[in-house]
Parts: sequence; C-alpha cells; structure tokens
Amino acid sequence: MQVVVIIHSESEGWGTVGDFLQSLPVDVAQTRLYAGDQLPEDLSKVKAVISMGGHMNVYQEEEFPFLAHETVFLQKALRLQIPIFGICLGAQMVAKACGVPVTLASAKERGWTSVSLTREGVHDPLFNGLAGELLVFQWHEDSFQIPNGGVLLATSATCRNQAFRYGNAYGIQFHPEVTREIILDWSKESEARERETIMQRFEEVKDHFFDQAMKLYSNFAIVAGLCGQVESPVHHVGR
Repeated sequence: MQVVVIIHSESEGWGTVGDFLQSLPVDVAQTRLYAGDQLPEDLSKVKAVISMGGHMNVYQEEEFPFLAHETVFLQKALRLQIPIFGICLGAQMVAKACGVPVTLASAKERGWTSVSLTREGVHDPLFNGLAGELLVFQWHEDSFQIPNGGVLLATSATCRNQAFRYGNAYGIQFHPEVTREIILDWSKESEARERETIMQRFEEVKDHFFDQAMKLYSNFAIVAGLCGQVESPVHHVGR
C-alpha cells in the first residue's frame, strides 16, 4: 500500500513529515507537482494522501495548472474515503475539493502563534494526547471555510478556521513540518528583527514543537491505518 505525498514547490517540502513517514513500513510516493510529477490515476493501492504547503494560492490554476489536477485527484480520494491530511495550502486544497471557498484571510499570520482546540477537536483522534492549546508556526495569507458536514477542530483569534475534519480527511492551516532550515529559507526576505525573533523563539521551543509534530503525525498514521501506536518520536531533522 502507498502513501502519496503531494509537494507543490521546492521551497515547501515535507520537512519532518518525511522523517516520520520514512520510519514507517509503507511505500511513500513523493509527488513533486512543481517538477512535473503526475498524480496516480489508479487509487486502488493508495492508503493515504498528504498534501503539503506551497507559496501559490488555490485559485491560481492558470499559473499553476497542476492545482486543477490535484483538485480532481482529491475529490476522487474523498469519494473513495481515503484518509487525507492537508497542511496549509494542502488544507486549502482539501477544502476546495469539498466545494467551499478559499479566500484571503482577515490578516496574514507569520511566525509563532497558538491555536485552541474546539470541544470537537479535543476529542478528535488527530489531536489525541495533545494539549488544548497548541504552539504552532504560521505562514499564510489565505483561509479556508469549513465544508458542509465538516467539523471545526481548532481556532484562533486572528484566523478562525485553523483545522477541520471532513469524514476521514483533515486540514490544518499551520505548519508542523517546518525545520530550522525551512524557517530560515521562508524568512530570508523578512526584516532582520522579525527573523531574529522567529529564530530565537524556535531555539526556545524546538524540542516541544518537534515532539508535538511527531504526535500529530502518529495520530494521523493510526487513523489512516498506516501503523499501530507509535511509542516514541522518531529522529527529528532541523534540531
């Protein structure tokens, strides 16, 4: 069985998601849409789908034609009830595939913030064993709506919709996958003071942040039937 990981841009790879997946006894197909890789037409052997972030917006299909192909792919995966985990742009793509709008958020979110689990989120298996308040790294300007029949799992004062579940598909707006190298790359054009603040905070919280990310991935892997209970975090990149 196969896990399809969708990569939208070279600067937004799979980070610690890759580290986690490579520790599991599964076949991982890293699909780099930006480089011309094609999504599979036959999903009979696909066990789960993970859609990563990207610098583009879901509505830029003329500039990035692969977004239209991904929408069709995700819609097919949803119909087949294949577990999906979308991160930032990936979450927005899942929402789009569910037929709800993705638009500019009321404010950009960049850097370290916190999100609160809703009552439903506290009891959802994706967040099993995690605190009700999560320390997260944000880097987005768009926001998804919650699909009809979906459930809001996490929220914040700045951007209401931070995580949702639709069937066995999940979308999260924040970035658990980032490493030191990824954050340095994304913030290279930021003002020096902003970048220094972001990196200083990274050094303060990295151990907790990586452990939280691994627990999140482990929970999704259990939901998707990729493994049993993961007893300890795997080696982390970017520490």
